[in-house]
Amino acid sequence: MMEEITCDTSSALPQQALKISENFCNICTAALNRVHKGRINSWEMEDHHASLQSLQESAQLGCLICDQFFRIVADRADLTKDCELAPFTKYLWFAKRSTITVRFNIELLANCTPKWFKEGSFEISLRAVPVTMEELHEEMDLRRKVVTEETSWDHRGVKRLLGENTGSDQSWTLIQYWVTGCNQHHQTCKGVTDGLWFPTRLIHVGKENEDPYLHLPDSTSWNSDHYYTTLSHRWGPDSGQVTKLLSANFSELRKKINIQELPETFRDAINITRRLGAPFLWIDSLCIIQDDKEDWTREAANMSMIYANTYLNISATSAEDCHQGCYRSRDPLKVAWFPVPRERSDSDEPAWLKIVDPEIWTKNVDNAPLNQRGWVLQERLLSPRVLHFSADQVFWECRENYACESFPKTIPTIFRHGWVSEDVYIRDLVPGKLSSWYRDKEEAMKDKLWSRVIEAYSKTNLTYPTDKLIALSGIAREAQQLFKSPYAAGLWKCHLPYSLLWTADQNAYLPKPYIAPSWSWASINGEIDLPIDELLRLDPTYETYATILDIGIDLATPTNPFGQVESGWIRIRSKFALASWERTELHFTRILLTSTSHTPFSQAHIETGTGNLENFHFEINERYSFVGLDDRSNTTCQSAFFLPICSFGSDDPQIQGLLLQLLPTGQFVRIGMLGFLDKRTKEILESLGEREVVII
Repeated sequence: MMEEITCDTSSALPQQALKISENFCNICTAALNRVHKGRINSWEMEDHHASLQSLQESAQLGCLICDQFFRIVADRADLTKDCELAPFTKYLWFAKRSTITVRFNIELLANCTPKWFKEGSFEISLRAVPVTMEELHEEMDLRRKVVTEETSWDHRGVKRLLGENTGSDQSWTLIQYWVTGCNQHHQTCKGVTDGLWFPTRLIHVGKENEDPYLHLPDSTSWNSDHYYTTLSHRWGPDSGQVTKLLSANFSELRKKINIQELPETFRDAINITRRLGAPFLWIDSLCIIQDDKEDWTREAANMSMIYANTYLNISATSAEDCHQGCYRSRDPLKVAWFPVPRERSDSDEPAWLKIVDPEIWTKNVDNAPLNQRGWVLQERLLSPRVLHFSADQVFWECRENYACESFPKTIPTIFRHGWVSEDVYIRDLVPGKLSSWYRDKEEAMKDKLWSRVIEAYSKTNLTYPTDKLIALSGIAREAQQLFKSPYAAGLWKCHLPYSLLWTADQNAYLPKPYIAPSWSWASINGEIDLPIDELLRLDPTYETYATILDIGIDLATPTNPFGQVESGWIRIRSKFALASWERTELHFTRILLTSTSHTPFSQAHIETGTGNLENFHFEINERYSFVGLDDRSNTTCQSAFFLPICSFGSDDPQIQGLLLQLLPTGQFVRIGMLGFLDKRTKEILESLGEREVVII
């Protein structure tokens, strides 16, 4: 136990002297203890520290909550400014799903200059998870396997139990625990071909004192006892100096790979592979001939098999480039959770609380540098097991469990909300897990999975935008087992026409190199919201107005329907109109629709009452309308052709459709989406004639 420290300070709350005991100051302890006195559902704010000085002193004395809080404050605030805050911090608490949340936040007074905070006011949430004494003992026993002396759960003991590096024996005790448990109990985590499939090339890692070399496996030498690991990493800006497989050094690397010339991430991956007992390792830059386009195209098409059959994927999750490595020195106190004792009213057995950051998974895994790279999404989802080496600890992810050094057994679902959408995980899209659960579920669940994949993928970055479809091809190949439908440049034919109604975020733009047809979300760089087809079709008011007549894709590689495309088109028949819009003073959008059922496209224009336009004009209430252009840098466009896709809703039905631009060839390109709510929906649609158009 820590020795109790008392510090009298005028900057603390007036009625209390600042005390540090059991890893928390008396002010934070009060915030935690009050939740057990009948006020756990209170949303009333209570005083915390009265000044920045008090918060800093508490952090320096060892309060773990104040230390974490002060680190964030120091990062966001200009500590040279003197700003009166009374009180400086406050907290509130509430209980939900057998957990207790204590939320600390800063309230700025009106007389404080906004410049004092770099990002304005903010809050920190810490979640307290109830844990039994039995669970505490079980975790302590697991960690003590590498610590011979008796160790308590205090500051000194934590350093011995957790280690000060993610490559320490302490971390590896948990890694071996996760790997062994997965091997013995997780049927869905086994390779899809039972170890009989192998990549074209592998790195033979050898033993500690041996040089690795490039290995070319063949069917005569490979057997089910052989297995390999894979590496997910970021190359970084100076990747030109990194050792890679080229046509010129192919023979040399077959004899020997000089491990001292490899970047640190590659060296760590070799070390991790050896410690796991695996004989082989696959790294893209050393197993694909980098100056051979045909080899790259061929191997890229095999990505789904390479990662689906890996024994384990090593993820350099926190590394910005290949020189930063997997292992990290760390402060064990950042990893440790510290139990807070409390008396339970229903039992004589003492109960405890684990105090943890509720965004532990999101910050360390989902939002980590590596997982912002587009190629990594399929590497992560297709691999049966992933070891994430983050900045402070190691995380485990497989098809049946998620764990980390803070939660060695399993991470509660509430801490993985970054990859959860109420009831689906995008990792469940892979056939191994899918076959045991989703395959027999309603269609809506399957579509929801694909929507989540596209939404997550669209948030990542690619060095070469033209890789957009091929970097997703492995997932698409696996997903076809679910949808049983032709694939067309990022969309499934079974989801058309509704999936054409994807929307892009405010920062979206049209890239210069051709990537995909304009009707595909892949044609736009930006975050994408892909509609969930079957959920809407369960609505009895849902009605489709568009019919897909034909669709065609010209593939860059004819043998890979999931890879890059050279062109594509879709022939569609639907209602048709001219649409114009303008922004109002209240930033709403006023829309005018005009029928064009008998007017040649080339003669149709927006000025009403001219040409041969029919006399059907509808002005839509701007409060219930939406115009979203795919290229948000286009600020001058205020008119386009409108092709309705569907409507739904009873009182004020909503219509959604595509905005199209006519090309000199007579074909169209999608430039955005239009939607509105109006009681006259039936009248509007009946007044519009049908047209057959080709969108490229």
